[in-house]
Amino acid sequence: MAHAVGLLLSEYDDIDVVAEITEQADIQRGVAEHRPDLVLIDPEMPSLLLDKMVDSVSGAMPDASLVVMTTSSTGYVDTAVEAAAHGYVSLDTTADEVVRALRLIAAGQVTAIGPSIETLSDLVAVVSNGTSPGDDPLASLSPREKEVANLVAGGMSNREIADRMELSENTIKVHLRNVFQKTGVSSRNRLAAQIHASNN
Repeated sequence: MAHAVGLLLSEYDDIDVVAEITEQADIQRGVAEHRPDLVLIDPEMPSLLLDKMVDSVSGAMPDASLVVMTTSSTGYVDTAVEAAAHGYVSLDTTADEVVRALRLIAAGQVTAIGPSIETLSDLVAVVSNGTSPGDDPLASLSPREKEVANLVAGGMSNREIADRMELSENTIKVHLRNVFQKTGVSSRNRLAAQIHASNN
């Protein structure tokens, strides 16, 4: 799939495909070498453990946005969210829609797109696992923690949140760790899913 996606993206002047990697063992080295803004991951790569791959790529380049890209409509949405990827893109849609989603993810938004997934709120409907509208996942948080959680749900990075709140990035990480503990979630995307579900 890597070559086909590379050919698709090469048609757009504002996108540079810096590498096509087909072996899992080469991904971390390739990310460290090329330092891309986006890393597109095929969850159907043989023997791929998606959550470990996300951790591996994040370790090599923390600022890279990771996108799960697949040919199935919703088959890997849960996995993508649990692995804390920044986006989910199904190739069962048009090239322009795929590229629009990638641009949004590159700009810092948590985004999912496919024939039945057009917006983050649609993604939440797939992955919220019984979260009821009206339930407030932030009820136990302090005002500062609520602010951090809502900015995470808005797709902002720790660095962007630190700049917005005029705090250090380490302080934001501490607040976010407390948010995860108090809400019982284990990833930024799951937190976003709960917040968006409670607001619908």
